[in-house]
Amino acid sequence: MHRSLEESARRSALVPVISIIASEGNPSDVKTYLINKTSEVGDRLTVRQRQAIDYLHSNPSFYDADLDRILVNELLDGGEDKVKARLDSYTRRNELELSNTNLAKDIIDGNAGNEEIKKAFDEINKSLDLTDPEKDNEKSRILLSVAKSLVNSLPETSSRELNIINEYVSSNGNNNLGLSGDLLEKADSILANTNETNIR
Repeated sequence: MHRSLEESARRSALVPVISIIASEGNPSDVKTYLINKTSEVGDRLTVRQRQAIDYLHSNPSFYDADLDRILVNELLDGGEDKVKARLDSYTRRNELELSNTNLAKDIIDGNAGNEEIKKAFDEINKSLDLTDPEKDNEKSRILLSVAKSLVNSLPETSSRELNIINEYVSSNGNNNLGLSGDLLEKADSILANTNETNIR
């Protein structure tokens, strides 16, 4: 299951903050205090660590100990070396995902083309921080933006027709809500042009 946009946004914001807090050491107690905030554990943290975590706990719209428990455990389980490696990996992954989100917007706005897409695909493919399904998901996000850009550029097409084509392309050709003739041909052409093998 892909992460929701809200969860991805929370992770993107929290990972660098947790990384800075944990960089001062004692990740096990940092994890415990982030989740439970017990004074006994807090006394073992540095002043800056405790103040930072207290601030997070006072801002539930930014950090929620219940909602973010899984993320905290993922980041801070294990010894200091393992935690540092994991935090570095999460930071690189979030930076790559943010870069791809910006690229997707630039594609739709007409400010990026095949050169930028190919570069992004190369970065995705060589990433050691993403799983294969995550790599496929990132590339799909970019290709979907290419498809939307092509759909929006179709001449003499009504908004209803654009919506139908968008739905067809988004479903990879599986959801045909009445496309036929020229419109179906255009939609299939867009699908063909947004196949990864056609990115040069």
